[in-house]
Amino acid sequence: MASYLFDLDEDGASQPAEQSLDFPTSQAACSEAVRALSEIMAETLLSNGHSRYLAITVRDGVGAAIFKASLRYDSQVLGTHVTRVERE
Repeated sequence: MASYLFDLDEDGASQPAEQSLDFPTSQAACSEAVRALSEIMAETLLSNGHSRYLAITVRDGVGAAIFKASLRYDSQVLGTHVTRVERE
């Protein structure tokens, strides 16, 4: 198993990884980064926001960046009858 670090960038605010995670391959680490990114985006959108940018950079055990995935979300209310989207 090798150690990997996942750095998060949320709307331009960088959050370097505090702990490493172990994965059997770099491909497994990158797949986990994609899964985590989509989960973080979903949670963020439910709590706030019409516009979001998130990115995760995967670094190997020596700190070299090996992968980056990003998502950008923009939304706007069209018309006056919708005041807010509520979570069911």
